[in-house]
Amino acid sequence: MNQGKDGDISFLLGVGELEGNHKSGTNENALELSKRLSLKDSRVNVQFNESEGEGHLSV
Repeated sequence: MNQGKDGDISFLLGVGELEGNHKSGTNENALELSKRLSLKDSRVNVQFNESEGEGHLSV
């Protein structure tokens, strides 16, 4: 997590594509969290990355 010069907070949420079928729903939950944190009025800058062909340990 990084605090920008203007006080905004930026961070990256990353998941592996191969985790998409896991019963925990990690990929969907992380994507939803990134959307919720990136709301128009939010001062949080979020980047979501689902790494193609990668799993839990390789990301």
